[in-house]
Amino acid sequence: MGHHRPSWDTRPTSSIFSGVAKLSGIIVLLIPDRLIRLKEWVFAGLFFDIIFAFFSKLAVLTPAAAIDAVVAFVMVGVTYLLFRKIYNTDWTSGSLKPIL
Repeated sequence: MGHHRPSWDTRPTSSIFSGVAKLSGIIVLLIPDRLIRLKEWVFAGLFFDIIFAFFSKLAVLTPAAAIDAVVAFVMVGVTYLLFRKIYNTDWTSGSLKPIL
């Protein structure tokens, strides 16, 4: 008889995939003046990840335990606003106009 893991047991596949996706996103964000549309998707993924972490902590732990998710949300939000200020993108024409 083999060992049967429950269907909700996701180790380590989902955590490895999540880690690789986050590291790839950070690398994309660090490349200057390239992959602007992909950076938008990275920011969206980070926002979703932080929001899900926030609500998971609220569901399982106390509201005080979710403070780090709020801090992360503010930090990523400010970074995104600065990104949008630097790269005034017009997706309809496909042009990229950095404001420096």
